Amino acid sequence: MGAIDGLAGAVEVGDKSRSRELARQLVDGIEKAMKTTAEKAAEALELLPEDLRETAVAYLLEQAEKFRVLKGQVTEGLDDVAAGRVSEWNFDAFLRQARSPKVK
Repeated sequence: MGAIDGLAGAVEVGDKSRSRELARQLVDGIEKAMKTTAEKAAEALELLPEDLRETAVAYLLEQAEKFRVLKGQVTEGLDDVAAGRVSEWNFDAFLRQARSPKVK
């Protein structure tokens, strides 16, 4: 039986203490589901032993920096496409040119 079903049943029979408990469970579940990503990350860090927390934070910062750089490169690439500075790459033509004898 879920919290909502239990709450409805308790209300029907007039069990106020059970109604309050089930309502509290329902509110707790909603609050838990609504936590921000930062709150979840903070909770996860608190679960780690103290000596691992600094390493975990350093890893997250490193990944965030990589993402920031990648996002900038993707934006730059999309800007190049929009400005017409990108053409389709023909791999076969590239290989033919690379394998052809060079004229000096």
